[in-house]
Amino acid sequence: MNDQIHPWIENYAPGVDWALDLEPGSVFSMLDETAVSYGDRPAFDFLGKKYNSL
Repeated sequence: MNDQIHPWIENYAPGVDWALDLEPGSVFSMLDETAVSYGDRPAFDFLGKKYNSL
């Protein structure tokens, strides 16, 4: 892959596959599946405050 076309690739952590095949799906489905799998964890941490689904 041409790094001049995709300059952000050099910032990926070692071992991250840029050409990873992803299964198509909706954002809604992804969020639902993530909530089921990781619902006990914070949804996000912003400026030191953690938010969850409760």
